[in-house]
Amino acid sequence: MEEKYDFSPETEKPAVESTPQPEAQAGPASQPGYGPQAGPQAGFGPQTGRNPYEGPRMEPGWTPGYRPEPGNAPYGQQGTGSTYYYNPGGAGTITMEQKPGMAGWKKGLIIFLIVVLVVVAAGYGCTRMVKNAFDEYSTVFNTKTESDTIAFDHDYVGLLYLEGTIYDGESGDGYNQDWILDAVDQMMDDSHNKGILMHVNTPGGSAYATAELYRELQIYKEETGRPIYVYMGSQATSGGYYASMAADKIWANPECWTGSIGVIVGTLYDYSELLDKLGVKAYSITSGPNKDLGASYHPMTAEQEEILQSLVDDSYDHFIEAVCAGRDLDEQTARKLGDGRIYTAKQAKENGLIDEVGYLEDECDAMCKDCGFSEDIDFQVISYTPEFDLFSNLIGFASDMPKGEYAELLDKLTEEQTIEIQYLAPVRK
Repeated sequence: MEEKYDFSPETEKPAVESTPQPEAQAGPASQPGYGPQAGPQAGFGPQTGRNPYEGPRMEPGWTPGYRPEPGNAPYGQQGTGSTYYYNPGGAGTITMEQKPGMAGWKKGLIIFLIVVLVVVAAGYGCTRMVKNAFDEYSTVFNTKTESDTIAFDHDYVGLLYLEGTIYDGESGDGYNQDWILDAVDQMMDDSHNKGILMHVNTPGGSAYATAELYRELQIYKEETGRPIYVYMGSQATSGGYYASMAADKIWANPECWTGSIGVIVGTLYDYSELLDKLGVKAYSITSGPNKDLGASYHPMTAEQEEILQSLVDDSYDHFIEAVCAGRDLDEQTARKLGDGRIYTAKQAKENGLIDEVGYLEDECDAMCKDCGFSEDIDFQVISYTPEFDLFSNLIGFASDMPKGEYAELLDKLTEEQTIEIQYLAPVRK
């Protein structure tokens, strides 16, 4: 932006000879921008009585209403964001140019975004370095690429990692249903594969997905006649224990939690009294009294509780059948042990729920001995590594930002409740 001020007089002043002037005496500070000041001029040191925050001043000859004397040098005031100067072609015009600046919050936002990008890039680089280091000793497959082929040119045991919450799809914490089923299928068709040692570290999850995985492992054994061993890591509860029932032998880390044999639905909420207090009415049009079973805007009826309990009981029966078959227990014992409680590794062994307590290398040695494998057979790591997505990570970071209490409450009131049958331990390590 430019502002122009015309200081041309109506008549030219006659030229006069310069005569020496007596040294100016310090006097009261003049107003900013008006006439000469005593002492050093602006830009050449401090001035007596001068407040440095008064604003820009002009040199002698730049007084408003008078044409500047010839020979005056252009005047610039630094640090103010404006520049004042004499424009000879404009017949005594002073031009002020405003220099646009950037607001502080904009600078802060730019710096914040740069820091976020640097952190994300550094994290991605570290992830790639760690992955490349392990690739020398293992085979990592990813369902999002075309290289998801298990192909070894020598005999091996597949050290298959079952990690994260079991889910029909990708759970987001390390589990991918399609990937693990495909991995078992490929090892089934691979003549170099001599067995599976499944490393389990999961709290459980979806009843449907767990049953699918258990059945896939059974088919592997039936069609190949090869052994399946299980090593339970930090936690192998509920659905993790269910899937382990396909194993010939089960070992558990001394600090492992296992068991939690049972089924859960929920958690379901009843907000009907809260809605009444807020004066909110909720309606749904249904074809029958149980069509909106589990809705949060009315209390659950006794009949609806019975319906849900029947669903839980049916899935629980399937779980007990798997435990009886996998651990060679009678139904009464299995139901007594399967009341939902979590067992330590020591307790699980005492109750016949696992075979041994030890470490992964101990089980590898035991498997080789039990199955007649050569001691130098490879245990090839087969694990799922989610593909890094910068955009998804940034979106996830934004969605995880804390909300206000009213926003949280509104989300709870408006979201639809999901009735999902789960083999899942609510308590996690």
